[in-house]
Amino acid sequence: MEQVIRNAVKIACDHLVPRGFDTELWKTLAPLERLYLKGLEVESHAEYRSGVYQELARGFCAVDYTNLLANTRANETRLKSASEFGRRQLGQRQRSERSGGTRSDQENSEFGGTLLRQALFAIHQTSKEDDPRAGLHWLKTELPAYWQAREKLIHILDYLARLSAVTTMPHWRQDATAARVLAGALRNDHI
Repeated sequence: MEQVIRNAVKIACDHLVPRGFDTELWKTLAPLERLYLKGLEVESHAEYRSGVYQELARGFCAVDYTNLLANTRANETRLKSASEFGRRQLGQRQRSERSGGTRSDQENSEFGGTLLRQALFAIHQTSKEDDPRAGLHWLKTELPAYWQAREKLIHILDYLARLSAVTTMPHWRQDATAARVLAGALRNDHI
């Protein structure tokens, strides 16, 4: 019976596409990417209960998501912004696989190798340098399939840019602005 319930929750979470996010792109995302993006939507509605994130993690089959959180205090739980991540958890996939890390290590390092995590770091670079060329350079240098991933990156950046208008997320304002500027730079980038 528990397995049936777990499967039902997972199926439901597969259809919990954040408002304004492309359904086809959603289907290609890793569990921690889905958790992060859906968590941002939840947070935008001023929802800070840790139980909400626990249920999302269960539904998305994300065993250890705590490294994504900026705050874990009761009724203050929220996800890290791009700047709060900085370099942490960035591109660690290869190291974890080589070292035979634990499932939790591998899951968190898998987030480090995702398109979303690369986009978050590019936002951080853009914000830090106050120049979209810094973020664009990061993406073009670190993503071997940059040109194939460009449209997906633009969609992710556009989604994150909308957070600048969310009054309950002031910690995202600067990064959301950087996401908007970086998305524009990607749109104007040509071979």
